[in-house]
Amino acid sequence: MKIKTFFKSLIFLIFGFIIIYFIFKNQDLNKMVLKLKSANYCYLIVSMIFGFCAYIFRALRWQILINTMQYSSKFGPALHSISIGYLANVIFPRAGEIVRCTYFNQVTKVPVKKLIGNVILERVIDLSILIVLLLFSFTIKFNEISIFFSNFKTINPKNYIPILVLISILICLLFIFRKRILRFNFLKKLQNFLSDIQSGFKSIFYINKKNLFSLYTILIWLMYIFMTQICFYSIPETSNLNFFDGIYITVIGGLGMIIPVQGGIGSYHAAVTLALLSLGHSETTGITLAILIHTAQSVMILFSGTISTVVLSFQKIKS
Repeated sequence: MKIKTFFKSLIFLIFGFIIIYFIFKNQDLNKMVLKLKSANYCYLIVSMIFGFCAYIFRALRWQILINTMQYSSKFGPALHSISIGYLANVIFPRAGEIVRCTYFNQVTKVPVKKLIGNVILERVIDLSILIVLLLFSFTIKFNEISIFFSNFKTINPKNYIPILVLISILICLLFIFRKRILRFNFLKKLQNFLSDIQSGFKSIFYINKKNLFSLYTILIWLMYIFMTQICFYSIPETSNLNFFDGIYITVIGGLGMIIPVQGGIGSYHAAVTLALLSLGHSETTGITLAILIHTAQSVMILFSGTISTVVLSFQKIKS
């Protein structure tokens, strides 16, 4: 592993824990522990099942892309590779896609470059859906969000001090490392990114079984929403939230997961807490729900990823 990659991952992990620190700093931990102890964990098990179902539909959708390239693929290796990819993301952010393609290649011999092309297409589609759902969520929750942001006018300026300190540190770091930062060709990277998106959209027209592909995509996102919504019933404070609230919190949580922190530690918790605050719930309730959802999915990722690693390792030995 490159030292640069290690330090980049370490910096993001530290950033995640800094967010966690500020989230928990002014909380009544005893009250939160009592809430977590009294939660109904049966709903979290169901959430894990929904999360794994998303893997299944993602594997089925990936098979369509692979078959479109005239390569044969089996469901098992596709599912296990996806599980391992998500496990890798817990350790090294954004490494999951490469790990997923590499493991699948070792078992099926489908070229890694072709598989990465599939992943780019999947990213484009999922990012597009996330944006559409974000706009939809902001539309249906416009009043609640407006009230939430209007309340910032009454907040004590002293509460902004930690944020200002973090921004100041970030500015200092940018100034210190400005020469190294300027060496990177950001315009070229942006151009390549936009080119990948364009290529991804063009590839959609060549997909076999478009209707089935669209169905799997819808089912993937429904599973994401259900795995979030079912956790609402684990504590009384959020049991009255509905399906549209589930969409809203799923999307905001998804934005938190975009930040390349291992497993969304801190960033996901902050995003979900802000979403709950905007819906009129307390900060303690927001953090508690974020912990429950994140824990359920983390356990599922670790469990399924570990099993898949063992299974594919045996398949590699046989092949």
